[in-house]
Amino acid sequence: MLRWPRALWLSLALAFVLAAPSLGAALYCDDALMVARLEHAIPSPRPGALWLYTFATGGPENTSPFWWGAPDLRISFFRPLASGLFALEQQLFGRSAIPYHLSSLAFLVTSVLVVALLHRRLLTERSGALGALLFAVAPAHAMAAAWPSARHVVIAATLGFLSLLLHLRAREKNQSPLVALLVMVPALLASEVALASFGYVVSYELFGRDEPRNARLRALVPHALLVVVYLVVYRATGHGVKASGDYADPMSSPLAYLRNVPRHVGPLSFSQLFGVPSEASVAFPALWPVMLVVGGLAMVGFVFLARRALRLAEAKDRRALQWLIPGVLIALLPGLAGIVGDRALFVPGLGISATMAVTILNAARAGDAGGRPILARVGVGLLVFFQLVVAPLSFVAQIGSFAVASQKAVKAVTTAELPAAKGAEPGQVFGIGIADPTIGMYLQPVSIVRGGPVVDATMLTISLHDHVVRRTGERTLEIDIVDGSLLENGFETVVRPRGSPLRAGAEVRVPGALIVVVKDENGSPTKLSVTFDRALDDPSLSLLVWKGGTLSRLPKLALGDELVLKHEKGPSGF
Repeated sequence: MLRWPRALWLSLALAFVLAAPSLGAALYCDDALMVARLEHAIPSPRPGALWLYTFATGGPENTSPFWWGAPDLRISFFRPLASGLFALEQQLFGRSAIPYHLSSLAFLVTSVLVVALLHRRLLTERSGALGALLFAVAPAHAMAAAWPSARHVVIAATLGFLSLLLHLRAREKNQSPLVALLVMVPALLASEVALASFGYVVSYELFGRDEPRNARLRALVPHALLVVVYLVVYRATGHGVKASGDYADPMSSPLAYLRNVPRHVGPLSFSQLFGVPSEASVAFPALWPVMLVVGGLAMVGFVFLARRALRLAEAKDRRALQWLIPGVLIALLPGLAGIVGDRALFVPGLGISATMAVTILNAARAGDAGGRPILARVGVGLLVFFQLVVAPLSFVAQIGSFAVASQKAVKAVTTAELPAAKGAEPGQVFGIGIADPTIGMYLQPVSIVRGGPVVDATMLTISLHDHVVRRTGERTLEIDIVDGSLLENGFETVVRPRGSPLRAGAEVRVPGALIVVVKDENGSPTKLSVTFDRALDDPSLSLLVWKGGTLSRLPKLALGDELVLKHEKGPSGF
């Protein structure tokens, strides 16, 4: 099995088969948002088909379903190629989800092909073949493969890997790197993720070439100039991140970026070694210390295994890993600026899969003294189990769960008790305790894409706690978050950092209501008062709660009555 071309065909087939359940996924979350914007059904913070990845501009044109968002929030990514491709598909296929997913599958399989070619070039035959298989079944690829709006990761990674392959060929033949640079341009236009693949070029020149230092540095100059031009254009066109608790711009906010790094280390290590998505630490912050400790300890064990494997591996494998391993560390840096998620492992996966393959094949071999340590054999056995058994199962399970969750989310929105318009004004929707982001964050665009009414939607809370709702006036409700507060999980803090408090007395005006923070805990609201612009029984107003697997209207409350809303998990498990 560990021979070419059999391993190549198997890798390509596995990548396709494992991701194929994504064909059953609906357009939801950011997919639905982008389609609704392209149809001009809802306004875009930055109009135009090339700017679909601008979610907030830091100005008055910001729109968000979350009332607690920072006034100067900016989340705007320079991804014109990925955005333009999505817009082209929307023109060709409209709201039909399958063509979008087929395109994503094609990019995923192509990325596996390019990585396999790199592994074959850099590693011994068995190591390269196993490395290709490990990359193909890596569950870290699941979200980027199943979610068309996350496809920018796969596009940029594929082009970045191809640019690296062309750079290696050019350097080995003493040719100009011009073609490699030309390929890197669309990679950067697809996503900032391409900066991660540039890390391998840096590592190759610094640690993988037997040349004078000046010659290696000169080879880096064209790539460095391209990156500088890209960053200047990125900033000059108004893209970047500001006032978000989960995104950190390393250029404008280096300290925030550095504070962000520890939040990624444990979950990403845990995900890579055990196949459990790192995103779990975002929704459930209590998991973060567990993932940090267990993931950290497991990574230490893997490092010892890899060191032993390097001593016993063939010279070709050692030469490749001496620059691929530091390349992984450099490639991780861009991904640490965003929300914790497995997508940050896609480009580092090139070096990770190579290191895993060499470790599995060599760490348990007999050393010079003839010994085969029991711990090394146990460690290799665990690696084989988690990387070749658990990993593909986790991959297909995640893809399947995305598809099922998307269909459930769409059904929940399309069967929700949404309000009718009031004249020329859209109906008003206010969500209470709708914690699952697939419905809470995206109720408005999903409703539009599925042919439902256009509504103004505001989530009053998306907390993973019980709530007590009390009617205190003809048009006023009070909402208590039981044993919790806002700004706890990553879905809440993406629009406002924890260090930017909302204290008691703060007032926020949203379409259709005035929200007042009544109580807070260290700047995180625990109790709200909401005064609506229209009567609570007005048919153009819906107060929605998640109950029994449906989005239902809040039961009518008499003045002074209260209701306990128990937290129930939504379509994606939150």
